[in-house]
Amino acid sequence: MVSSFITSTYVSINVIIWSICIGANLAVLFGYFSKNYTGVFIRRLLDSGTGEENARTIYDLGLEKQFAMKYLLRDLSSLRNTVSVIGGALPKIKVTTKSGKEREKIDWYSAKFYISERNEEKARHSYGTKFKWVYLPVFVVLSCLCAWGMTYLVPYIFSLMGL
Repeated sequence: MVSSFITSTYVSINVIIWSICIGANLAVLFGYFSKNYTGVFIRRLLDSGTGEENARTIYDLGLEKQFAMKYLLRDLSSLRNTVSVIGGALPKIKVTTKSGKEREKIDWYSAKFYISERNEEKARHSYGTKFKWVYLPVFVVLSCLCAWGMTYLVPYIFSLMGL
């Protein structure tokens, strides 16, 4: 019974087309977030200069309230391929919890970030300019129109090929 269920199911071409459309729209939204949200941090670091001598904390840059920025700057994150921290790893301090246990916590007040000279071009290319929000609705509308058109065009092409 199970094998007949597996062999008799199929995914319609419309589902595939709309899935591609949704995936493309999500990718553009992620790119917008990356270029604008993360880009603020990178652009402020670039404005202060490159190299360890121009290292700044997120507090120096005025981004202390950006909670997601701390997540993006953790050790071994992809953003840390572009942004370096003095000492090579985020500094940690020991704190005592309410239950009396000691644990390590990242010391964001002393973590100084910088962009090395070898990563400057990469940073400027990836995050140098803001992505204009006007392009988001234009892309969504155009991608939906393309997907809608493809739901009619792809079955027609398949019928011409005899599939």
